[in-house]
Amino acid sequence: MEKKVLGKIGEDKACDFYKKLGYKIVDRNFVIRGGEIDFIAGKLRELIFVEVKTRISDRFGLPEESVGFAKEKALQRSINAYLSLSDYDGYSWQVDLIAINIAEDGKVIRLERFENILS
Repeated sequence: MEKKVLGKIGEDKACDFYKKLGYKIVDRNFVIRGGEIDFIAGKLRELIFVEVKTRISDRFGLPEESVGFAKEKALQRSINAYLSLSDYDGYSWQVDLIAINIAEDGKVIRLERFENILS
């Protein structure tokens, strides 16, 4: 499966997961030079910046193992840029990681949420 297609499937599944938790999807695929936020979920006065990692196999490790120091720094830059361009003063926020393993047919085998990964 093509990487972009796999990523889109994973992001759609993760958005559905947050919607079931009562969140609204505020924005998707916010991109700046040197960083990207897959999507932002919001509820009341809380924002969750979500990084989604989707894999078909664990051959190269678990999805959650692919977020290292450089990715964390890029996320922080992207979040700072997003907040400076938006009107979310006074909102609390956190960064979550959604790790997804899917089968070749697109069915979710595993979806795990790691909360507040940039503490």
